[in-house]
Amino acid sequence: MILICPECTARYLVPDAAIGDNGRTVRCAKCAHTWFQTLPKPEGAAEAASMEKVLTSIKEAIEHEQEDAAEAPAVKKRPLPFGSNLPVIITMRKTPRSLKVFCVFMVLVCASLYPLAHRDELLEKYPEMASLFEPMGIYDTQGLALADVNITKTPKENNVTSIKVECAVINESKGIRTLPPLKVRVINAAGAVVKISDSLVEAGSNIKASQISPCKPFTYESAGDADKIQLDLADSFNQMIQRTN
Repeated sequence: MILICPECTARYLVPDAAIGDNGRTVRCAKCAHTWFQTLPKPEGAAEAASMEKVLTSIKEAIEHEQEDAAEAPAVKKRPLPFGSNLPVIITMRKTPRSLKVFCVFMVLVCASLYPLAHRDELLEKYPEMASLFEPMGIYDTQGLALADVNITKTPKENNVTSIKVECAVINESKGIRTLPPLKVRVINAAGAVVKISDSLVEAGSNIKASQISPCKPFTYESAGDADKIQLDLADSFNQMIQRTN
């Protein structure tokens, strides 16, 4: 083995047997420094010693845990119920059919209300759409007006008054229009309708531009219950009110 003086770093080649397993005191021939020298440990001995210490500590920890477990009271394990260790199955709830039908119905209602709310604008731009509204009782009344309106009253016996309504419909537009229903409503002083006539014109017939279509006369025998006469052209789109008293 090679000895190195810790004082002057002088080097000496000495056989291992001269040092011995237990080591010995040596002196430097250069500076006379003395120290105790032992044989060097073989390679890997330090690592083996540290590994042995780690294994010993792990073994002691396991022994302590076993002793603690032996001293602790035994806990009775309850068996898991059947199916509790299975994955949860999520089921998707289907939309009720009634809700689907209701949603479709509301969409159709909204789609039909839009043209009704803007019928005047649509008919002004597209007069040919009038045929679509007529089955619903909605007519293009632009340019149509009442003319030659005449209401006469003839007293009779027992305080009865005969009321006669005469009028005509004129087309003041530049195109052909379809005649809507023209009805007479008799209204009393309380605002209640006491009589509604049939249409005074042939609803659905065409009237040309600047043409006047005469109406059938309407007669009502009033016993004091007629306060107003209302002429409705196409269900109150155009109307004229005349007091009878």
